[in-house]
Amino acid sequence: MLKLSAILRTILSSVTLSLLLAVGSGCKDSSQSQGVGWQPNVPFGTLPPGFDSFPERWNKQINDRLAREEAAKQKEIRELRDKFFKEEDPKIREKLQSKLIADEAALSVIHRRQTEGDYIKFKTPADIPQDLKWEDGLDNPEIGDPNAKKGGVLRQWAPGSYPDTFRPNGPNSNSGFRGPLYDEIIIGLVSIHPVTGKIIPGIAHKWAESADRRTVYFELDPDARYSDGAKVKAIDLLVNMYIRTSEYSRDVFYNNFFYQNASNITIYDDNRFSITLPFAKPLLPFYCTLFIPSPPHFYCEFGPSYVERYQWRVPPTTGAYVVKPDGIIRGRQVTLQRVPDWWARDKKFTKYMYNVDQIVYNFIAEPSKAIELFRIGELDVLNITKPELWHERMEIPEVHNGYINRSTFF
Repeated sequence: MLKLSAILRTILSSVTLSLLLAVGSGCKDSSQSQGVGWQPNVPFGTLPPGFDSFPERWNKQINDRLAREEAAKQKEIRELRDKFFKEEDPKIREKLQSKLIADEAALSVIHRRQTEGDYIKFKTPADIPQDLKWEDGLDNPEIGDPNAKKGGVLRQWAPGSYPDTFRPNGPNSNSGFRGPLYDEIIIGLVSIHPVTGKIIPGIAHKWAESADRRTVYFELDPDARYSDGAKVKAIDLLVNMYIRTSEYSRDVFYNNFFYQNASNITIYDDNRFSITLPFAKPLLPFYCTLFIPSPPHFYCEFGPSYVERYQWRVPPTTGAYVVKPDGIIRGRQVTLQRVPDWWARDKKFTKYMYNVDQIVYNFIAEPSKAIELFRIGELDVLNITKPELWHERMEIPEVHNGYINRSTFF
């Protein structure tokens, strides 16, 4: 059983007080709270209901699963060995041997994960190895053009139907609009430079790899904030994990996702943590971006009614854009507005990016209608992936006369 460290006890000590404050300060179900622009009127850092017992429950779940998989794999290996020694056909023996080697390798990984202890741990900064080589990626060149002007509106075509929900997880959350709404907007722990292919900072401003290339130690940028002004903290990565793996989210994908792709996350304080993967990987820090933070206070109403209650709520983001109530025309249009005091607006790798003030996505089911709107100037960019549209529908005077530029890129 997990014994909560002093760090976690300190983090959780304010939960009861925060939830009491929430009762009288607006974190409740109302017509306003169901809207897109709803924000909980609770103190930043207020943890979601039920989170305090999540680390213990998750560790038990993972330890039990490892024990079951160990027993199943040992049984399978015994049966394969019996078949191998009894089999006389050399081709079949060769296949059995290959399977045995793979199963024994998998069993060794299970044993290693068991010896490493709990999946979620809480330690102190003194437990961080002193011989780490910290990196910050600042030797990479800037991204973007310093001559690019800030401002304006970019109007785009969003093919397909209007999303069924604005939730980042749960039923129907993996729509075609998920990328523009979340995945292309959020700033992860780190990212990859588009020219050099090397790791550059995100919400983490420095990182260090362990000698076995399985663990990465991160330190969050002290400036990192959500779009509502709340500071990003290490515990927020566990909040995201808690929301996504909860039975209330009705999203079974993430239980396997976190189990298979990571074997440990250790919180040292508000700004420092480490992530361990089951196997060594190239560009290891980038693989650790499977962990992203979620603002705890936003989920102050998390519970059995999560799917319905949060259906149209857009959580604060670490990225440069956010959806506001006046940016929604239900069924037709979603507008992303640039955060005016965005925390990363002057950072080396983002100061020349995210230049437009608004990105307007127009949901148009019929491609021919989108093309006509583009021709008359109602859309600024048209992404075309079908050859017949590219080669046939774009053979128009506006293209031949240079008013429309066609570009192919990957």
